[in-house]
Amino acid sequence: MQTLELLYQKEFKGIIAHPRKVSLDGDAITLCGPRGSGKSYLIYDFLSSQKFGSYLYIDFEDLRVGDISREDIEVFIDENSIKILVFDNFDFRFTPLKVEKTIITTYQEVKINGYESKKIYPLDFEEFLAFDGRFISEKISFNNFSTIGTYPFVATASKDSYEKSFQLLLYSWFPDALEFALMQTLSLKQGSTITLLGLFKEMSLDYKISKDKFYTLIKDLQAKKVIFLVERYEKKSHSKKIYMIDFAIRGILSFEKDFIKRLENIIFLELLKRGEEIYYTDRVDFVVPKKELGVISMAFTPEVLLKNRIYSLVPLLKQLGLKKLQIVTLELEFSYQIEDIEIEVLPFWSFALGN
Repeated sequence: MQTLELLYQKEFKGIIAHPRKVSLDGDAITLCGPRGSGKSYLIYDFLSSQKFGSYLYIDFEDLRVGDISREDIEVFIDENSIKILVFDNFDFRFTPLKVEKTIITTYQEVKINGYESKKIYPLDFEEFLAFDGRFISEKISFNNFSTIGTYPFVATASKDSYEKSFQLLLYSWFPDALEFALMQTLSLKQGSTITLLGLFKEMSLDYKISKDKFYTLIKDLQAKKVIFLVERYEKKSHSKKIYMIDFAIRGILSFEKDFIKRLENIIFLELLKRGEEIYYTDRVDFVVPKKELGVISMAFTPEVLLKNRIYSLVPLLKQLGLKKLQIVTLELEFSYQIEDIEIEVLPFWSFALGN
């Protein structure tokens, strides 16, 4: 009870929040998102506007919390007339309680009867603009965005220290040496087509790792939405395309640069954060079936070559049943129609802000 009393005395003041696209409206919410996506800060902002004494906030990753029981929390809630209960980073050690408003945050998507499930990811480009104190134009902000990445904590770090801040985050999130080595390996595959068996064989050349351990780590990283393995469209295949939850991780864990693959990962995340179901093909980077949409990343291609490629793709677009093709560039912007297929060529910032 003493621990709960100390937690009850915690007051949230002076929180200056940047706008996010996820709200905490509702009486019972599970807020699901990967580490560093901003779940806790969203809650701090919400609690800062509530009456002190009306809420109880428990962070289950706080080492001082210890083994609090459900019964103790239930008694404390009754004795103090708690109206808002927050279980941050909840590990589901017991069945959640409910008060007038209950918020649970977790890394993995969890369905609980009676709770509305909401997702939060690290910043998309539009949210990044609100965080970017150096804003001059969308193009310049994109340069910052593509370098710094999407984690809110890193986005607010100084330009001189963001790499170190980013590395410290990753070290704290992946303290196991083998898991960290796997993250380094995966980041170098960003935007590439892989098979998990091939990746395991590659890892086993340099590290002592069993197949069971390897697949367990991969599944855990997927469940925590640290990596995404995209399926080939309409063709069952062992090959998958791999993308990271933050496209800047590769440059933080190695000196290897590949802006083409980075831009592809950037576009993937924009589609993901819109809630799209995404696939890939060998010639169309992303297929969004529900919108009959194809998206291709072509950062530096001259207009003449770009148009030639578009025309060569028309038979495939028809075969895939796509009605619209978006080509994401860094400069070019125009649109036209080929038969019944809408073609839109646009810079990334227009792609991200126009949907």
